[in-house]
Amino acid sequence: RFSGRAEFQGNGGAGGAGEFRQGGALGAVSGLAYTVGIAYTDDDGLSGSGPSLSTSIFLIDAAATYNSFSGHIEWAQFDKDLVNGVDKSSPFSLTLGYLLNPNWEVAIRWEDMDKYDITKIGAGVNWYLNDHRSKWQLNISNLELGQGGTKDKGTIIEIGLALGATH
Repeated sequence: RFSGRAEFQGNGGAGGAGEFRQGGALGAVSGLAYTVGIAYTDDDGLSGSGPSLSTSIFLIDAAATYNSFSGHIEWAQFDKDLVNGVDKSSPFSLTLGYLLNPNWEVAIRWEDMDKYDITKIGAGVNWYLNDHRSKWQLNISNLELGQGGTKDKGTIIEIGLALGATH
């Protein structure tokens, strides 16, 4: 087994996957800040009762803030899917946000799960309390599942509360 990650940060970084910083532009520096990361893991030898879980994963992600704007993009390449052992999969996600004031942030997110023909598009709002020591979240997403030429659609409403977070 082998895992590694490298990051490059500009102007203090912008909360990439290698950091624990939740929330888009909250606490960001003035002007442009960014983090670009690349990671690789090879889990050769993992096994379970079902298909072999051995896989390698290549990941690229980037996060940026510019004053009250934020963005995060992720792309991964699995040589074998971890759920059912099928061939390569390349999930992708993009999130864009805007900090309205120190307590409110709005965001949109697009996710594509590749192999499963699953697309999720949503919007959300975060309400930060106590300088982000707690956060209420409300997200509404449209989910589209497609297999064999048919499409199933639905709406997901998520309400969350994070306690003890830092920025």
